[in-house]
Amino acid sequence: MENSKVISVKEKLSFIAANIDLIDEYQVKDIYLSVIRSRIKDEYGIYVDPSDLDHKLSYHDNWKNYYDKKIIKNFSSIEEYKFFKDFEVPARNIWKIENDKDVTIHGSGMSLYNLIYILLYVVFNEIDEDLARANKIEKDAGFGYGVTNFSYTDFGFFKGIQIRKTKNGQVTIKGLNDEQKERLNYLFTVTRKTV
Repeated sequence: MENSKVISVKEKLSFIAANIDLIDEYQVKDIYLSVIRSRIKDEYGIYVDPSDLDHKLSYHDNWKNYYDKKIIKNFSSIEEYKFFKDFEVPARNIWKIENDKDVTIHGSGMSLYNLIYILLYVVFNEIDEDLARANKIEKDAGFGYGVTNFSYTDFGFFKGIQIRKTKNGQVTIKGLNDEQKERLNYLFTVTRKTV
């Protein structure tokens, strides 16, 4: 084994291609779907569930089917769909937003982490791609996992904005300007759509 050489992925694929007659379709199905998912993520920035793909179809036919059934049917653009996917989980527990001087979000079961993730977009118009900022803000503010309510705070991060959460799931936000309120309303409207 001392003289053994580790081969590259390219060499492995070359060997497989040279011996394709020895492989059954079921053996490549998962790899094929994985490559399609990776290509769609690479080209369009969208994560696709394997159950939405068909191993019997080409990459282009899989993308067309997904686009027709999941995106264009319910959304005005790929960007709107991507936005939906970014906030689908964090905003799923919001069922009503009241816009007065202060904003009141009615919902149930929204975690503090998801609230901070949403606020990063609403306040700064940024999407926390790797979720690291939301985690850091929660940790730096001294809130532990499972916090269900808290008095007005800016988490030491959202200067000029005060957030309060009650046990019944109601969140009150003071200090949002009109543009920030519009972003929150857009988030709520888009995440109410279904796929």
